[in-house]
Amino acid sequence: MDSYNPGITGHEQSLAIFDFAGTLSLDTVLFSRDEMISRALKESGLADLGVADPGAFWTDVVGPTWGQGSTTGTGYVNILSSQIKDKFSDPEKPLSYPEIKEAVSKFTRLYFNHSRVDPKWQSTFDYLSDSNNARVAIATDHYAEATDHIKKELEKMGHAANQKISIANSADLGYHKSTPDFWYALQKTLGSISFNNILLVDDFGHNEQEQDLYGGKDKALARRDKTTAILKEVFQTNLYSFPFFLENPDSDAESVKQDFHRLIEQAHAFIEKHI
Repeated sequence: MDSYNPGITGHEQSLAIFDFAGTLSLDTVLFSRDEMISRALKESGLADLGVADPGAFWTDVVGPTWGQGSTTGTGYVNILSSQIKDKFSDPEKPLSYPEIKEAVSKFTRLYFNHSRVDPKWQSTFDYLSDSNNARVAIATDHYAEATDHIKKELEKMGHAANQKISIANSADLGYHKSTPDFWYALQKTLGSISFNNILLVDDFGHNEQEQDLYGGKDKALARRDKTTAILKEVFQTNLYSFPFFLENPDSDAESVKQDFHRLIEQAHAFIEKHI
């Protein structure tokens, strides 16, 4: 656990910041495994259009479009459809854009259906919602569609339109979490509240698969150092970080799930300690 205390006192609020994919949602990570991606490409109809290989999906479709897709309102469906049209069309027999978009839309529904917030987070969100001195932010680098999806997940947890919970999505803010601008934008949405504690619960990409161009422990550690340094700069208050790192993200699904639930229990204790 990392901590930072500049000696600032007199504030009355704590801000708990949670990452989404790999932290609140394990299913999102499991969906990125080859067997799940292969099945989704087939079920959606993308495999019939030439996008059948998971490796090609990450390298030729997701990778080149991630920067734009995660910092604009273009959306997962639109940006992936355009990329597939450009990359996989045969000049002599071009793919139909409406057909591509229909398949990508089906794939997107499968993806978000497998992007639920784990039910074991319920008690943590209830605890924070009931607290008189806590606010919550879900901070994520994601596509535009993720914002409404997260709102629906909060609704399932009984926290629809909860004014104490903010969603900060890079696609809405125009910046990634690795930049100060992302956090300054979040700070602005929180108004004039002063925080005596920032509690960050994040896997920093560690729990995501290597082939999605985002995961890996070395990248995660570097991202953690950069993100925490930025948060110290922006909020100028106490910072406590809980690295939500699975012991072995590549192990079988059942083992990963057990480890994930163990981490949730530890993160809950971390939250209670500092609120």
